[in-house]
Amino acid sequence: LARMERFFLEKRAECLLFAHPNAHPYDSDLIVTDRENRVTGFDSKHNVRTGWQDNLVNAGIYILSRDMLRRVPEVKKTDFEKEILAPMAAAGEAIYAYRSPEYVKDVGTVDRIRAAEEEWKSGFPAKRNLEFPQRAVFLDRDGVINRYNGFVRTPDELELLPEAAEGLRRLNSSAYLTIVVSNQPVVARGETSEAELATIFNKMKTLLGREGAFVDDVFYCPHHPDSGFPGEVKELKIDCDCRKPKTGMLRRAAERYHLDLSACYLVGDTTGDIQCGKNAGVRTVLVKTGEAGRDGKYAVTPDLVADDLAAAATKILEEQ
Repeated sequence: LARMERFFLEKRAECLLFAHPNAHPYDSDLIVTDRENRVTGFDSKHNVRTGWQDNLVNAGIYILSRDMLRRVPEVKKTDFEKEILAPMAAAGEAIYAYRSPEYVKDVGTVDRIRAAEEEWKSGFPAKRNLEFPQRAVFLDRDGVINRYNGFVRTPDELELLPEAAEGLRRLNSSAYLTIVVSNQPVVARGETSEAELATIFNKMKTLLGREGAFVDDVFYCPHHPDSGFPGEVKELKIDCDCRKPKTGMLRRAAERYHLDLSACYLVGDTTGDIQCGKNAGVRTVLVKTGEAGRDGKYAVTPDLVADDLAAAATKILEEQ
């Protein structure tokens, strides 16, 4: 809550919502945000949804400015989200989402409250407190979560691998955060805009959510060091610190989520992924989906080898 309050004050917000991914976004109220985490809209679970959505759920925990109370009618029963927050968001007022991987659960069904009871008994909620060092499984996207058929430039080109959701479900029920770290040079090359890339990632999240799985966060590198592509974005044609095998994405995730990198893993399908993990000091898993290490760019040996993401999750959890 102290961390949430700091974010509220930093953003000079009128209202701050506690937001998180969950395993059932299809029957949850979703939040729509911009890149600065300003709330731009709400997508009710009662809507007929089309397109692809971010898995970002409103947990119903708020920090409000005192001025917000003046907006609430004194005697009228009010739907706070629909009648107050949604018009404010549509008007561009200062409503923000605080994204957190900490333990928040909707227990609105019998199965969900039973699962929460078991997790509470195991001590799992306390382990997800960001006051303590966390552990994560970093995941490459192409060839690990979705089929690798070259660069994905449009949502239509993204197709989940059949074992990906199962692997993520296993990790979602463990002490590990799941964080995507993906090189996306298609942005620098001018083949996909960052807005289009966000839609591609939202398709991934929507498809995973339909199968009861989620990722806690996504980091991507939009840069590319080589010039000469038609339509390329000049300012992104740089030698950055985030393009794997460099470790910028992992280090930023570690700072955001208080990660102990020595207790983390990276799952990838290329030698570049494995070299990135080695550079960051995390344990590495090479999966045989995607390129399966055949790129041969780096002479590096992974700590573990698995057939796919589901098998990788099993090996990680068994090892720990």
